[in-house]
Amino acid sequence: MKRGGLALVLFFLAACAAAPRAKVYVSVPAHSLFMEGERVALIQPAINGLDTKKSHDLLASLGQGILPGRLKKAPYDPVLAEKEIQISSLSRLARQVGGHYALVVTGDYSGKNMTAVTQSNHFPDYSGTTPQRGYYRLMSLGIRIELYNMKTLELVEEKSYSRTLETAPIFDMEDAEKWDRDAAFAALADAFKNYLFYLRGETKVSSRTFFTH
Repeated sequence: MKRGGLALVLFFLAACAAAPRAKVYVSVPAHSLFMEGERVALIQPAINGLDTKKSHDLLASLGQGILPGRLKKAPYDPVLAEKEIQISSLSRLARQVGGHYALVVTGDYSGKNMTAVTQSNHFPDYSGTTPQRGYYRLMSLGIRIELYNMKTLELVEEKSYSRTLETAPIFDMEDAEKWDRDAAFAALADAFKNYLFYLRGETKVSSRTFFTH
């Protein structure tokens, strides 16, 4: 009996070893993928309408404050600024700063001059009652943050953020353009900080409103 039982067990183990094995993929939050010592390369952002170098410096400063020693600013590549970002370019830039992951921020910014007849409650912060022709700026920013694993050269995840703001009635369009460009950089900073805290496994509520999906 003992011999028969042992033979049966050995037969079962041999059958299991010979059986085909399926790969199982488990989806986990991105922040759980970050182990101590792994670094993230911040690739230069490509946001239409916003200065690339200024955006890159802003995001790098935020990243070094929230993920000190972990987020590394990849060198600026003028060639990359003129074409669509390719995975081969990400790999090359990430290697230069020892990045195990790469963050790519892309999007669009627009600021438009708008005209209308001002009336009570028609514009934010306008409480006048006398209709008059006025101007205002409409600012919109939409960005997408993509996280790539540089070991597998695969996209781990992506998140999108957007914000739209309009000014009160104004009459100096040059000042207005500066206002909404500053507002766009503030929105960019809010979104990126939100994402960096997410990578740390934390949730932070912004003092300003933006939408994510």
